[in-house]
Amino acid sequence: MVPRKCNALSNKQMEDLRARLGRQKTRQGELKTNKEFQAAIKEMDETKKEISQSEDGTLELMDSIERLGKEVAELEKELAEKRRKVEETSGLQREVDEVKSRLDRLEGIRQLVRERVAPELLKRPISCWKSKPE
Repeated sequence: MVPRKCNALSNKQMEDLRARLGRQKTRQGELKTNKEFQAAIKEMDETKKEISQSEDGTLELMDSIERLGKEVAELEKELAEKRRKVEETSGLQREVDEVKSRLDRLEGIRQLVRERVAPELLKRPISCWKSKPE
């Protein structure tokens, strides 16, 4: 999302605008002609408009900060869940590796048995290998 331009001003800039508006109001008493008075009114209206736009921009920024804060919280939850799954997967991978290791050992034992037991015995079913009580 591309942030759009915001008219928010710093606290210092807002103080300066409010001070300018105060000076403009004070000067009203010094004005002599209607033309000067109309120009002063226009100037004050423009200053008020700047202040209003800046306040609106500040509110927009506050809304964006709140919304982005919520998005960050949601993303942090997703990240925690994904990390948990990665840990779980790592645990499963360790188990798989252990099982493979056991299978390799058993395969080694099986190979030794084949080498040491007579081939004709290997063809018999395992049940025939058990000794019968006498």
